[in-house]
Amino acid sequence: MRRRLKSLLLAAVLLVCLLPMMPGKADAYSLTTIPTGKYYIRNDANGQYLNVTNGGNWNGCNVDTWYFNGCSAQIWTITGNWLCYKVQPGCGSGRILNQWGNSIAPGHNVTLYDDVNDSTQRWVFQKQYGNRFIIRCVADANCVLDVDSNGNVYVNNYVEGRRSQWWYLTSAEVTIASGTYRIRPFIDDRYMQVSGSGDYNNCNVNLGTNGNINAAKWQITGSPTSYKVKPKNTASRVLNQWGDYVVSGHNVCLWDNTNDPTQRWTFEAVKYAYGNLTLYVIHCAGNPSCVLDIDSNGNVYVNTYGGQYDESQLWVLEAVN
Repeated sequence: MRRRLKSLLLAAVLLVCLLPMMPGKADAYSLTTIPTGKYYIRNDANGQYLNVTNGGNWNGCNVDTWYFNGCSAQIWTITGNWLCYKVQPGCGSGRILNQWGNSIAPGHNVTLYDDVNDSTQRWVFQKQYGNRFIIRCVADANCVLDVDSNGNVYVNNYVEGRRSQWWYLTSAEVTIASGTYRIRPFIDDRYMQVSGSGDYNNCNVNLGTNGNINAAKWQITGSPTSYKVKPKNTASRVLNQWGDYVVSGHNVCLWDNTNDPTQRWTFEAVKYAYGNLTLYVIHCAGNPSCVLDIDSNGNVYVNTYGGQYDESQLWVLEAVN
């Protein structure tokens, strides 16, 4: 049972957060400002996402990594400043990412705990390149988030080049400006289009070479949690995952707009370090673990999210008039 003298600890944490780290720590690397917002946090070594085990919400609830499912247990709100960030899961109800115990040591488990303004509950981000970071504990910057072979998250001494200590941050609330876009796969020069420029329920969606036809121009409107994607060649039909519920392997088609989650989409942005190109993973709002994918014939369907290494699930948006 944790017992702290809150006023003393609050003063101590304020000092930690407002003053530079001790020489030999901060001067060895630079820290990064993370914009306040909601993020997915993916581990490089296993490709899985920082996750509250079973979506729990109690003190001492374990934190692990798990396959992407887009639920609240995998969405982390980051707030604070570059010297002192709080990381809170969507399922936490006030509980935050916490290194177990009153003092930090390599091997300690990572859990959720009530926010008691302790430095073992505060984190800093060292940017390596692109959106890849080392996540260090404020209580001891040499202790960083790591993951074991079973996917459990703990703190460990920093080891240069250890991929299990590399974490990728992508926004869980990507805003797409309302407008008209061409949408093409990263690995293909063709564009997502309505097959045969059809305008009827269950009309197929695939790839085509002509990006100038209305059937290959998509009007995107809505909010970060629910975008409608409508081809310009139809007045009312929208991009639709076939069926009443979302399952990996289901075809993508057009259907009358019924405001169903199978017809709504969210965008996860991936910024590549080698250029200014932004790539998107397009999740179905009805089941965020299912994303737009293409098969070997250029047909568009939904498939289980394979992580950002699966290039057939990465898409480029090109704004058009």
